[in-house]
Amino acid sequence: MRNRGPHRSGDAQHGCPAATFGVSDRRSAYATTVPESPDKIDHDAETIDPDPSVVIVQPGVRQHIAPVRIGQYTIKSEIASGAMGTVYLAVQDTPRRTVALKMMKQGITSKSALRRFEFESQILARLRHPNIAQVYEAGTHDDGHGGVPYFAMEYIANAKTVVEYIAYKRLSTRQRLELFVKICDAVHHGHQKGIIHRDLKPGNILVDSTGEPRIIDFGVARSTDSDLAVTTLQTNVGQLVGTLQYMSPEQCDADPHDLDTRSDIYALGVVLFEILCEQLPYDVSRVAIFEASQLIREGVPTKPSSIKKTLRGDVETITLKAMDKNRDRRYQSAAELSRDIRRYLANEPIEARPPSVVYQLHLFARRHRALFAATVTVGVVLVVATVVSIVFAARANVAQRAATVSGLEAIHQRDLAVAAESDARAAKAESDRQRDAARAAEIHAQTQSYVLQVAAASAAISDGALDIARRRLDNAPAHLRNWEWHYLSTLADESLSTLREGEGRVSAVAFGPRGERLAAGSTDGLVTVWDVATGRTLARLIGHEDAIYAVAFAPQAALLASSSADMTIRIWDAVQGTELRALRGHDGVVTSLAFGPDGTTLASGSSDMTVRIWDMATGTVTGTLVEPNGAIDCLAWSPDGSILATGSGDDSITLWDPTSGRKLRTLSGHGDFITSLAFSPDGLRLASGSADTTSRIWIVSNGVLEFTLASEQYVSSVAFSTDGALLASGAEDNTIRLWDTASGEEVSRLRGHEGPVSCVAFSPDGLRLASGSEDETVKLWDARVRDELLSTTAEIASRRPGTCAAFAPDGRIIAAAGLDHSIRLLDATTGASLAVLRGHKGEIASIAFSPDGRRLASASDDTTLKIWDIDTGSELGTLRGHTRLVTAVDFSADGRRLVSGSWDGTIRLWLVATGRLVDTMRLGQGSVNAVAFDPTGGRVASGSTSGAVHLWSTVTGEVEAELPGHDGPVYAIAFGPDGVRLATAGADQLVRIWDTRTLQPIGTLRGHEYAVNAVVFSPDGSRLVTGSSDRTIRIWDPVSQEQLAILRGHRREVASVAFSADGTRIASSSLTRAVRVWDSVSPCDRFRLRVEANLAAAPARSLVERLIAEGLGPAQVVARLRGDPSLESQARDAALNEALRRFQQE
Repeated sequence: MRNRGPHRSGDAQHGCPAATFGVSDRRSAYATTVPESPDKIDHDAETIDPDPSVVIVQPGVRQHIAPVRIGQYTIKSEIASGAMGTVYLAVQDTPRRTVALKMMKQGITSKSALRRFEFESQILARLRHPNIAQVYEAGTHDDGHGGVPYFAMEYIANAKTVVEYIAYKRLSTRQRLELFVKICDAVHHGHQKGIIHRDLKPGNILVDSTGEPRIIDFGVARSTDSDLAVTTLQTNVGQLVGTLQYMSPEQCDADPHDLDTRSDIYALGVVLFEILCEQLPYDVSRVAIFEASQLIREGVPTKPSSIKKTLRGDVETITLKAMDKNRDRRYQSAAELSRDIRRYLANEPIEARPPSVVYQLHLFARRHRALFAATVTVGVVLVVATVVSIVFAARANVAQRAATVSGLEAIHQRDLAVAAESDARAAKAESDRQRDAARAAEIHAQTQSYVLQVAAASAAISDGALDIARRRLDNAPAHLRNWEWHYLSTLADESLSTLREGEGRVSAVAFGPRGERLAAGSTDGLVTVWDVATGRTLARLIGHEDAIYAVAFAPQAALLASSSADMTIRIWDAVQGTELRALRGHDGVVTSLAFGPDGTTLASGSSDMTVRIWDMATGTVTGTLVEPNGAIDCLAWSPDGSILATGSGDDSITLWDPTSGRKLRTLSGHGDFITSLAFSPDGLRLASGSADTTSRIWIVSNGVLEFTLASEQYVSSVAFSTDGALLASGAEDNTIRLWDTASGEEVSRLRGHEGPVSCVAFSPDGLRLASGSEDETVKLWDARVRDELLSTTAEIASRRPGTCAAFAPDGRIIAAAGLDHSIRLLDATTGASLAVLRGHKGEIASIAFSPDGRRLASASDDTTLKIWDIDTGSELGTLRGHTRLVTAVDFSADGRRLVSGSWDGTIRLWLVATGRLVDTMRLGQGSVNAVAFDPTGGRVASGSTSGAVHLWSTVTGEVEAELPGHDGPVYAIAFGPDGVRLATAGADQLVRIWDTRTLQPIGTLRGHEYAVNAVVFSPDGSRLVTGSSDRTIRIWDPVSQEQLAILRGHRREVASVAFSADGTRIASSSLTRAVRVWDSVSPCDRFRLRVEANLAAAPARSLVERLIAEGLGPAQVVARLRGDPSLESQARDAALNEALRRFQQE
């Protein structure tokens, strides 16, 4: 399908702004006069704010007069003004709201200033956190002197700085710490997005009228993405960026390349010191900058306990650790800092320890080199003098000691030997400790690097910067790469393969009639033909003298047509790669081509405002259609040949009778020129793409507009799938969108191109999608909708979470519980429905597969449990005994026992083989929400509505331990694969990890914004996945307790999560029981597996039909299939799935 063509032109007490880039709350005292010339401006005045003072005025910069309106904003007053710009109080028209509008000063036209201003909006756009101020919009305002950049930010009314707020509210130490942890969480969010603030201080931390902190002024922030930092910020080595009192020692060195997120940790430590002690750790207000910098790098900060004795102990230790001059000894992340404060507030042991005496002596020596050297010298002299005195005394008494010297010497030697041995052991122990500490530090540093790289990659993918995402992923330490890395890799490029040929932008692609060949044209005048299966280049067709605009294969014959800006059409033998004929006659660029349905005619559209119809046998023109309203930009022929559709420069679509040349209908509605047209396979619909950023679907018979499909940028190309169920649209945002033609909803978005997508085409078999781009590549994609595997029922919310989706252990089947009291079994590879299990009379709350995958247990509101045969889809039995709804069910590791939990306050154990009730364990208080067997089968864990977690012995039926900690109902429980770790989660938004041997908490995971409903360990225990009512799924490292990724996509609360047995896929369900599968397998491997499954389907049907024809019943068929040694694994799985489908139909 063709695109538009490669050459077409076409004040704080009352309110504070969300961010004040270049408008600092503290001004340089030494910049009170204006230099004689711009080059004499003290650049430190712009970047270091040691004292409040005046606004800097640069000579040569036109004094800015406040405009009345900027875009859709009405200016009310000026809030602040600084070196780079002015912040106004403004009112936005739509939506109606008060904003802070930052506008760059006219006259500051240097590239570096513009880059910094643009960088501010980029930084704020990345950050989405309740404690970080928000940016709404960026744009350019023409005030008559040229375009001036601006952006609108959140206006925080009645805001105070954090120090002012604490003093005003007279907050206690606990309240100050509770406020501070929110600040840490916000900073950590920025770090996860790859952003270092570099100017954290009370003036940049506002507190609104509700008591919520907001971090502002990322104007000197630096991205951890080196490319972004270099190209947009360009802070020079030797230029200090930040506010001096809060700058880290390494920041004082003024090398931006040597800064990382730990510089912000130091600043947080200073802020913590100030809000606790109400003064700063160093007084730099009366010293020169270089002296202040030296004091920060080498001076000893005041101890908080020397100011307030109540701060002695853990709070002091935490504060001083955050401010450690050695960044390797600081907290390595804001999350670690907030975690230690939360431990202190919860009366738990903190991780930080006071610095050792040796370390303090080391620092003293560095600060006082001369004094230390003199002290050492005096010490040596004293030692020498002492030795001389002892020698003389020894000589005076030598005769007296002669008789005993031998004995004393022996004792001495023995003591020396013992001491030496002890010293050796101690030295070895110390060496081992230091080695282990060094190794631990190295591991921690690598982990932090991995977390930051993955976070930066995720942010880049969200921003559409896929090339940056791929570089960040490549920089992640290879030995730490896990599920989230592989998953993000699939998002960074979701294509099956990439074909490159030539050096021009790709302008057109087309599949051959049988789908075995793919042709592409580019702006270098080259047409390339590839073998789709192998990616091998079959031909390079050279002949055009200018850019290619369109390529098309004839429906039956092995002919390929191409058109060009050279005003010609060339016909090629697609097999031999030779030119057969050149068609001339157009007086302009030939923009589009379409063969008639029988291949005997060819239509061409041109910028000369005509469509010509060519006889392919003779190469002559048999008809000409004239469009007086503008150039023909695109055309399409209906499948039956009765209608020819054209798109022209007047933004309209014309339907023609190609035989008579009569106009049949004009379709109007687009707001810009038409770029692409495509008929549905049945000819009943016409799709159009336009430069107005929309695609539209029209009813051909009456011209009614059926759907308007909105994209974010210029739509260059559209194409229907072979079955007409999907419409693909390529756009200038580098993506391809897939739309459901029945509902008009976007169902998937394909990412991988690094430039605008210019053309798209589906393969005749509907399996692949081809695209061309201005990045000079052609890509092949899996044409199946990628993200949502299935929706089990209508979108009606369930009353509560539960385990509603599960993978069979062999990976063959996904079971999903619906809201219609049924369970659906689906092919895990293709998503095809295999069976529906019906029998429950109430909503299904939980399901679980047996370890061998042959059985499925379900728990329901109808107070029963059922056991199902997965091979045949039949019900094996119903377990009764609970008196209220059953909320949870789980199999033991050997598959022989079943545990269930209920709102009747009991946990029951059952024998699977007989359905006999073995034991009943009763809670003293509350109802049971969750249960889980440990891997040994010796314990069962339960979570209740009271917030308690209990460990029960399956031998005695007694409670072995109660694990307190949750403040609210516990909704989910999961054991790690080794049984040592237990994860619990609930309504308090927390995930707690416990050591089942010591029964002590290992850590608490924070990040979800609402209740956590689901938790599961990966099969190898290296990852923990959680699902929440905040509609997100989060991936965690249970050892480092770092959050690694956030998966978004569910429209309602996430109810359950499950890992596949091989650890490559995650299934999740929402309260609507919509199920999604998140796959870390490469798109190419997924496509291969699906194709292989489709190929295996027909032989599987034949095999099952033959066995049934032999008179075998369901159980016998399954036994034959499982016992047949000639069947390979894939063939057996396909046959078992086919048998299950057949038995359900019967």
